[in-house]
Amino acid sequence: MTQMADEIRTLIADLYDDPEDFLKRPHLWFGGRSPDELLVTEAGQFVLLKFLRGEDHIPPIEMDVDFEPYTAANTDLVDQAIARLEGQIEQIKSLKGAGPEIATVIGRAQEVFGERGLSW
Repeated sequence: MTQMADEIRTLIADLYDDPEDFLKRPHLWFGGRSPDELLVTEAGQFVLLKFLRGEDHIPPIEMDVDFEPYTAANTDLVDQAIARLEGQIEQIKSLKGAGPEIATVIGRAQEVFGERGLSW
């Protein structure tokens, strides 16, 4: 093992509770590759070293260490959000052509509530 690889392993041991897991698990920081994959080339070792020294970014905080990327299993939340937004878009589209009536309501709201009428 090279001196740079030794330094990388030392930094990983100092920064992570489970260094072997960190080495084997693919990471978004590395384009879905594991640090083990990067260790086999000198260019990969430079990437890891910059990452671990914090030269390129801030290492993940505790809350982000176990982050799981979005997958088909959890995209139902995205689908629900899209459906809700589509419903809101339809409501807004239904107001098309109602400009004069809406302007009358807004004008009356401003008379009653002052500047807060526009928010209403």
